[in-house]
Amino acid sequence: MYRVNKIVTVLSRKLFFNSIFRAILESYLKFSISTWISIKKLDFSTIDTKEEKINVLMTFIFLTIILAFPPFTYVILHKFKHKLEEEDFKGRFESLYLNVNTKVEKSILMITLFVFRRLLYAAGIVFLAGSTVAQVFMQFFCCLMMTIFFIVVKPLNEPFLNRMEIFNELCLLICSYYLFMFTDFIPDVQTRFLAGWGFIGIAVFNIGVNWACLFYKVYLVLRVIIKKKYYQWKFNKLKAAKE
Repeated sequence: MYRVNKIVTVLSRKLFFNSIFRAILESYLKFSISTWISIKKLDFSTIDTKEEKINVLMTFIFLTIILAFPPFTYVILHKFKHKLEEEDFKGRFESLYLNVNTKVEKSILMITLFVFRRLLYAAGIVFLAGSTVAQVFMQFFCCLMMTIFFIVVKPLNEPFLNRMEIFNELCLLICSYYLFMFTDFIPDVQTRFLAGWGFIGIAVFNIGVNWACLFYKVYLVLRVIIKKKYYQWKFNKLKAAKE
């Protein structure tokens, strides 16, 4: 019975909290875009049928969710900041602050900014479709905001992770500068073409560095495992020789 209760407790933590939050975070951008599209297409003069009224109601429910989720993440982490290292709290809410340095108070803003950034992206895609410059400025603002945040706060619990996030944000910031060259500010097609190769080069460089770091981390883990196995084998061999 004890084992059954333990399994039920673990599943309730993972399935009903962490998994839900993880699913929301992973689908938040698409969810926000679809909600903004629904809001943009709303026409109250044509709401006559029951199905249309239900659609409007669901649209506003989804709108409430996407608008409330960013402040919710901050409020829940700030209110229970003294419990962030407790196993029971981790089992329920760790998806909201995974790899975050809980000793730095401002670090809990990371997930809030992460979600807010996607909310702005979604709004820009839907409502600023006819204004390329406005979309580019929004992209630039978001990249600059996150770059400053990572440099000043260093919210992650490993220096390596902080450096990688700063590197990624700087690459995005440079790419956001390149976006201006693809607007009407640069009328020459050849110049845009050459700028495109620069943009691709930065993207490829960023991907290459991330992959190299990933392989290096895997190599370090495998090296530790192999060394442990080797020393264990050597110890067993010496032990058998003595016997």
